[in-house]
Amino acid sequence: MICHFCKKSFESNNLVRKYCNHSCYWNAKLGSKRQSKRTKSFVCAMCRKVFVRYFAHLKRKGEGKYCSVICVGKANAKYRSGKNHWNWKGGISPRILNSVQYKEWRRKVFERDKYICVECGYNKGRILQADHIKSWKNFPKLRFRVNNGRTLCKPCHIKTPTWGYHRKVT
Repeated sequence: MICHFCKKSFESNNLVRKYCNHSCYWNAKLGSKRQSKRTKSFVCAMCRKVFVRYFAHLKRKGEGKYCSVICVGKANAKYRSGKNHWNWKGGISPRILNSVQYKEWRRKVFERDKYICVECGYNKGRILQADHIKSWKNFPKLRFRVNNGRTLCKPCHIKTPTWGYHRKVT
């Protein structure tokens, strides 16, 4: 058999088949009048490249704005970070969990409590957490005081009023 698009010969058990592969099939369809009525050309808002989308694929508002996932990622980095992010607070980070000072405080709390949960005494593999007895937010001067910390396993930590961010204990 001969492909109707690329004119190469190919073997097939199906006598109805007109194209040698899916690529030739879709390339042939793109040029048809029927198919051109179903598509729309767009200009990518990020890289300014012209691209085509089928109307059936434009289901949500804003689709057809970017040509690829890479351009969507670049746009998100540009328009949804820093001052443009909904949770921007002027460049001040409320927690310093990766700082040397915090890691040192956490280690000292664990060592003082001998890596055992002070509530239930569990020490056999659960992930231990260093809990602030007086909250991080309301007592900034006590953040790195070892006597304001305690070692808890996660189930015990969830029960405390200082667990999470504005979560209510049920």
